[in-house]
Parts: sequence; C-alpha cells; structure tokens
Amino acid sequence: MPRSPRAWTPTTARIVTAALLLALLSFTWWMLATGTRGAEIANVLALPLAAVSLLTAVVGSVARPAVGDPAVLAAAQRRLSAWSARQETELLRRALLESGELQPANLRSGQWKTVPARTDGGQRRGSVRDIASYYQHLDRGRLVVLGEPGSGKSVALAVLVLGLLKARAAGGDASASTYQRVPVRLSLPTFDPGPGADQQSDLASHDRLRRWLVNQVAAAADEPPALIAAMVEAGMILPVLDGLDEMDADREPATRAALVVRALNCQVDHGIEPVVVACRRARYEELRSVVTPLGERVTMQDASVVLLEPLTIAEVAAYLTRRFPAHGNSKVLESRWAELIGSMRADPDGRLATALRSPLRLFLAIRAYQDPTSRPADLRQIDGSLDHHLFARLIPATLSATKPPAAMDASHVQHWLSTLSRRLRQQRVSGQSGTDLPLHTLSSGIVPGWPMLAVTVANMAVVATCMLGAVHLYADAAPQKFAGGTLRTLTVCAVILTGWRSSHPETALRRFSFGRLRTPSERRALITRGLLGLLVGTTAWAVSGLRVRPAFGVLVGLTIGAAFAVGLGSERGSPRGAPERPSQVLSQIRNFYLVTGTAVGLVVGMGLGAVLVVGVGGGTAAACGALLGAAAAVLFTADSPWPPQVAGSWAAAAKGDLPHGLNKFLDWAHEAGLLRLVNLAVQFRHHELQTWLNEQASPTTRRGADPTTLP
Repeated sequence: MPRSPRAWTPTTARIVTAALLLALLSFTWWMLATGTRGAEIANVLALPLAAVSLLTAVVGSVARPAVGDPAVLAAAQRRLSAWSARQETELLRRALLESGELQPANLRSGQWKTVPARTDGGQRRGSVRDIASYYQHLDRGRLVVLGEPGSGKSVALAVLVLGLLKARAAGGDASASTYQRVPVRLSLPTFDPGPGADQQSDLASHDRLRRWLVNQVAAAADEPPALIAAMVEAGMILPVLDGLDEMDADREPATRAALVVRALNCQVDHGIEPVVVACRRARYEELRSVVTPLGERVTMQDASVVLLEPLTIAEVAAYLTRRFPAHGNSKVLESRWAELIGSMRADPDGRLATALRSPLRLFLAIRAYQDPTSRPADLRQIDGSLDHHLFARLIPATLSATKPPAAMDASHVQHWLSTLSRRLRQQRVSGQSGTDLPLHTLSSGIVPGWPMLAVTVANMAVVATCMLGAVHLYADAAPQKFAGGTLRTLTVCAVILTGWRSSHPETALRRFSFGRLRTPSERRALITRGLLGLLVGTTAWAVSGLRVRPAFGVLVGLTIGAAFAVGLGSERGSPRGAPERPSQVLSQIRNFYLVTGTAVGLVVGMGLGAVLVVGVGGGTAAACGALLGAAAAVLFTADSPWPPQVAGSWAAAAKGDLPHGLNKFLDWAHEAGLLRLVNLAVQFRHHELQTWLNEQASPTTRRGADPTTLP
C-alpha cells in the first residue's frame, strides 16, 4: 500500500523550525569556538546538541499528519465549504440581479417535478427553493436536473448547493467519524475523455473523471491535489456537474456525454457514488438512444430525475410587480407591464406567453425594456424571432443600465464578445470545452503563434545577457580563476532550458493572493515560514559573514531568509484568495510568479554573491550576484502563462478583436451579467447568447480607429 502524503500542522511546523534553529545556533557556536582555548569544550557541547536538534527535526517532520488524517480532512472540508458557498452566492446574486438571497416573489417560485423514471425517495413535485431538502431525502444521493434552454438550471444548482451547505453548517462541523459531503459545482465540458475514449473501459473513464475532478477542485479552491484526492476517496465531496448537454456540439451525437454517464454509473468498492448532474431535457433524451457495447441504453442509474417547469403567468406577474411596482402602490404592476401581462393571459398558449414563461426570456425582456419610457407590449408586434429581437437589444440595454469602464458602443462590445464566442467554437472543434474560456490562455489562444514566440525570445535574451554579463565581470576580476569554457557552456544550457520552459507554459495554475495575509492564521503561518527562511539566511551568514564581514553576512542572511519565507508562502493559497472577478485570476497568477521569481532571484543572487565575495571583492560579487539572480528569476518563471496572455491581449487589441484594457472589459461584462466566472474560466452567462453571437456577422473594426480604448 503506497504511503499517504503528509501535511504540515502548526505544531509540527513549530517543532521542526525550533529544532533546526537550535541546530544552527549550535553549529554557529562551534564555529566561533574553533581556534580558541575553549574549542574542546565548545565542540563537546555543540556537536551533541546539534545532533539532538537535528534528530528532533526529523521526528517532527515524520510526525506530520497524513493528508488522510481526520483533523486535516475536517479543516480542509471547512475551507472548501466556505469557498463553494462564496462561489454559489456570487453566481446566484448575478443571476437574480439581487443580493443572492432568494426573496419572495422572485424566481424561487419556479417549480420542478419528477419525470417518469426511478425515484430514490422524496416528493414528486416541489419548488426550486426546496430542492436541497428534496435531495437530502434521497437514499443514494444521485440526482439529474433537467430543463429546457433558459429554464434556470444554473439557478437551481446554486440553490441546491447553498441549501446543502447551510444544512451541513447547521449540523456542525465534520468530525473524525462523520463526514458530510461538500457540494462543489464543476463545468463538465472542461473534462477531456482523452484519445480513444470510446474504446476504454468504464472503469478507466471513471478513474480519468475522478482525476479531472481532483485537479479542477484543487486548482479552483487552491488546495493541494493530494488533499483533495484524499477527500474524494473519503467521500467528502459531492460533485455537482453542470453542462452535460454541452459536452458535444448541438448537431453531433452525444458520444462524450454518454461516456461521462457510463463513468458515473461505474460501481466502485463502496457502491455507486452520489452525484448531481444538470442537462437539457432534449439532450438527455437523446442519450437514451445511445447503446453501450453491452447493448444497454445510456441513462443515469439509480438516479432521481427532476424537470424544471416553465413559470406560470401568475409567477411572472408577481415577479414583475416586485421589480416594477406602480407609483404609490407597491402591490400593483406598472401599467406598461400590466398591458403585457394582459396579453399573456388573453392567449396563455401563444408565442409571447410561452416565451416569457422562460426565466431566460423574462430576464431578456426586463433588461431590454427596463427604461420607463419603453413599451414591453411592443413585443406583440414582433413578426420575426422573439429571441433575435431580445438578444439584439441585450447589449445596448446593458450598456445603458451599467457603468462601463470607458465610453464604448454596442457594436464594439458585440464584436469583442463575438471574438470570445469564436474562440469557444475553435476550442470545440479541437476537442476542448466549447463553453469555458480559461483566462490564462484567453488572448494567447485568440492570437496564436507569435505572442508565445515573442515571450520565448525575450526570456532567452534576458537570461543570455545576464549570464554573459556575469561571466565577463568575473573574468575581468579574477582572470587566473576564470574557467571560460565551463561558464559559457552553463550559459548556453541555461538559455536552452529557458527557451524550452517558455514554450511549454505551466498548465497546473499556481496563484497567490495578498488578501490571504488578512487572517491571523495566515500571518502566523508566514511567521513560521519566516523563521524557517532565517534558517537558510543564517547559514549564509555563517558561510560569508564569519569569513568576511559580520555586517555583510547579517544582510545576506536576512535578505535570503525573507525571500525564502515569501517563496514558501506563495506555494499555497487560501480560500481568502479565491477570485471574485476575472481580472483577479490573472492577477493572482501574476502575483505568484512575481513573488516566487523575486524570492528565487534574491536567494540565488545573494547566495552566489556571498560565495564570490571572497575571491573577487564586494562590488564585483554584488554585480555578478545581481545578474545571476535576475537570470535565475527569469529561468524559474519562464513557464508562466501570464506573459503570453499579456502579449496576446496586446496583439488582439491591435487587430480590434479585443479591447485595450481586456481585464477591465471582462470585469465589466462579468458584473453586467453577460459573462460569469466558473472556477478559473469565464463562460457566457447564457449559452443562447453565445449561439446568437456565432450566428451574427461581426461588425468591422478599423485598426487604429478604436475609440473605446480602456484606460
């Protein structure tokens, strides 16, 4: 049985840090005593003390609890619950254009019913607001949420997740013997079944799906993958999988979706696993026509299936009354909307009533006709497609209702959003997600090729310049010690390695948020890491300061120690660092590489400077150390996806495909409800908007004539 990875706790970290510091002090004492009359006494006292200290450090390291330790899992579960609650609350707030709380008379009154399929307990009909209670009465915890396009499946999932988290909090924290699953929503289209997936076994697909789940949760929640894997193995996470219907293109067979369903039906050691899946009704019915190699129909086994029903006209009227009450009477609907409701009641099965009973179309109508001078009843006069009319008015109405970061017109916004929809279509063709745009590759994917090449060449040039400069300075200061061939060979190797790393950006995103330092626990952790960093720094002082100048040694030690502490601190984020806006994802990626790159540069630069100061003098050693530290920083961060993303956004803005100030535009579109942030990717809030944009001819934007540059 493989050994379980181990996790640090405050206690074990303090033991190891204290022991190592004591060992270092003993070593320093021994060095200071060498050569004096008390050398024998110093050695006798120092060396055993150092041995005991190092033994204590080893014991403390071994004593670290495994990631499967109940206390470690319980703490991780609390962090994951807080992260999931923040994510769903924000999504719900934007979806309802409210505070995130489901208030009377808004869309919480949407109904669902069980479809003719096997049920697992619970009532046959209910309200969306009660879907969490319904799920808790299921025996196997397997639920499929179906609905028509725009029926509110995302809202229903958010209500379900928040309801389950609330119930979990009311029941107390998870203990060592009782684990309650934390619901975590994931976007299924980001799952890649891999080449030849239709030929692999269901168990192999299940294992691949589980690895994807672990990696997605670890990246989004900023937790170690080994810890998330232990939580999944312990049954502490409930996957809430959105977008089963978007696994395949609309006009293609549902082969990828069928593979996912078969993987979810796979029997494991402890039985079939609980899961929640959302899908369009039509696509789920298509799945039943897919036949497995064993001749079975593809359907979710042992799962209850609920169907979101359209809103009733009374529910639409109640919601509009709350949004648009008549002047002086909050219980009466504005006359301009009352006229529309009257038309719906006059023809309850007509085109207008059928369309506005959809939460999506109701939202579009409200956004398009929120101006008090507009007449919603004009919808009765539309001869063509109601959807086309409403989507065509969505962007202009959104611009007038919000505060964009710069003056921009609807044609430019539509063109930029069309660029994103085209990028999603390209991803779909290449076998990737057709709904999720990873932020760290958004613009570099829109303008492929030269942004990556430009960053690679720039990184290689910086490393070559810095290392050749250091070699030149060292050769001038110590020609008798200069090993030109060896140093130039190292330079060539470093440049080649930099080029390789630059052309292969990191795929496992690493992020760092300075907001994490706001919590006392994180500040205590930083102090602990700082003490460990001072361990390294004091070693440098022992090597350089005692042999040259104590003041210089202390400076080297403190600098390296601080850099080492910050570098360690950036290795793991916290729930506090979970992004709330698209720009924060890129900022946190940038912060990680800036912080760790600076830390590596300082450690390498000061360390090598301390070594070289003996042979070439302080000034030359400092210059060589600075150049080599800069080269090391660039080499270490060469695989960052952030520089190609920045270069790609500049290139796309120059062509007019994206705005200057892309981050501000994405934040505005997110706040305005056109886009949504799901984990570390952006999606169109409504898939129908993405489809509509693909069907439209993008307006032409002339290069150099863009009046909407964002500051």
